[in-house]
Amino acid sequence: MKSALKRLELKLEEARVKADLLIVQHRRARAIHRTANAQDSLGTENGTFERMRSKVAREEALGKAKGDLLSDDIDLRLHALEREQKVEALLDEIKSRKGFSA
Repeated sequence: MKSALKRLELKLEEARVKADLLIVQHRRARAIHRTANAQDSLGTENGTFERMRSKVAREEALGKAKGDLLSDDIDLRLHALEREQKVEALLDEIKSRKGFSA
């Protein structure tokens, strides 16, 4: 009876050791799986960041180009306005001379 109890205790201890070993192996496998997923997502994130950088660079280039076009237009408008002001000033001068000499 004592020897049967001893064998049963040994088998129980072996079962516990095997269970602990299986738990450790399972945790290791999950850690490896998570690491692989993390590396995969980093690759995806790098691609995402590249696409984002590309979009930002494109938008900046478009904004700069539109700004340059608008500033050119504004420069032309200002130049035309200056000419109009000069013409107005000359007309006022001519009117004042005409009125002055009459």
